[in-house]
Amino acid sequence: MNNLLSANLMRLKKSWIFWGTVVLMAGLGCFFAVMQKKALENGVEASLERGLFQFVAVIGIMAAVFCAIFVGTEYSDGTIRNKVIAGYDRLAIYLSMLVTCSMATAVLCLICMLCYTMLGAVLVGWFTLGPAQLLGLGAAVLVLVVCFSSMFTLIAMLCHNKAASAVACILVALLLLFIGSHINTKLEEPKTYGGYLMDETGAFQEADPTPNPAYVAGTTRKVYEFLFDVTPGGQQMQLSSMACDQPWHFAGYSAVITVMITACGSFAFRKKDLK
Repeated sequence: MNNLLSANLMRLKKSWIFWGTVVLMAGLGCFFAVMQKKALENGVEASLERGLFQFVAVIGIMAAVFCAIFVGTEYSDGTIRNKVIAGYDRLAIYLSMLVTCSMATAVLCLICMLCYTMLGAVLVGWFTLGPAQLLGLGAAVLVLVVCFSSMFTLIAMLCHNKAASAVACILVALLLLFIGSHINTKLEEPKTYGGYLMDETGAFQEADPTPNPAYVAGTTRKVYEFLFDVTPGGQQMQLSSMACDQPWHFAGYSAVITVMITACGSFAFRKKDLK
């Protein structure tokens, strides 16, 4: 396992996709810092922590691209097949790839947050939230990234075609983001419509609020709220906007999903016929 990890990390240092995504995430962090500065200049309430986790909305796509290409190159170069022939256990091979992808995508997050904080501190000022809150949110983000890495590692390890696995990973990332956005839209539906009515003269007058038929209530709302907290896409929506009161719950949900996906992926990889 240690030898496999060392080999993966050595290849990671020379990986163009890794350094390309590092530069992209660094630029993204600087961009969000500048946007916070512009918001402050326009009279909009802004603070350093408001943009710290905005990158979470796109981190699933970044992880999908990186994992698919990095793992796919192992197949196209015949490296995975050679590792099996050399006598390495398939579980160790799978886990070493998962750990490498998780470490790489976690580094992408840290690079983005570091660049944002360094530039944002100069442009906007320092954090107003306490360290415990920031650490809790940061931990939830990192565990979520590991969860994404486990999904895309599974797809990339079971699909030997690099192009096909890249497309599949990106589609899954977009689907999860769409699900989170859809649930968020449903939960944000107002219970009633505004209580104003336009009279014959064109003036607005108060009127009784009209019930909103699209409002989600009762058991259905509880199900939506649960899915919003559990699904990676729902967590993306909440963490990117910092609308999260209990980030440690998010970390727990992501950890459970990661374990389940890793168990399924490693079992399937053991049975896979490596051509």
